[in-house]
Amino acid sequence: MPLHIAIIGLIVLWLIPTIGLFINSLRPPAEVTQSGWWTAIFAPSQLSFDNYAHVLAESNIGTAFVNSLFISIPATIIPVLVASFAAYAFAWMEFPGRNILFVVVVGLLVVPLQTTLIPILQLYGPRGLNIAGSFLTVWLAHTAYGYCSPRRRGWSGRRVPRWLRRSRPRSWRRSCWLGRSLRG
Repeated sequence: MPLHIAIIGLIVLWLIPTIGLFINSLRPPAEVTQSGWWTAIFAPSQLSFDNYAHVLAESNIGTAFVNSLFISIPATIIPVLVASFAAYAFAWMEFPGRNILFVVVVGLLVVPLQTTLIPILQLYGPRGLNIAGSFLTVWLAHTAYGYCSPRRRGWSGRRVPRWLRRSRPRSWRRSCWLGRSLRG
């Protein structure tokens, strides 16, 4: 029980800045600069959604939001599909050069991504494919840099916690040829 109280206390302490930002977003700009956010708790009548209406009306944020959707949805789906197809092929299909291709893919993981940025930008630029500035460029970049590392990384390329890797059934981990990437 004391552990639960301590955890709840830490959660509340951790949320205080977020709550303060949210309350300040509901206050008029003059009030934000003159007093702290906690003063609005005692006078909630000054809170309104006018700031949000102003941002939505004046700053063309609707277009920015749609652009974010056009980038984030394909930039998530395409790498997942490519990684899924590649993982399936490496795990279950026999084809000539499979082991060599796998070694090349794993070997390329050693290359720092920063060393590839300039060549990729030149490839997308006017002397290459001439697709710079389009959504396709962003999708291809996210696909190329979003593949997963076979060691302790998930499909998104981010670290997979040890407890999550261990929670997978042992038989499932052993049945997959790439299963050694899931072990800690």
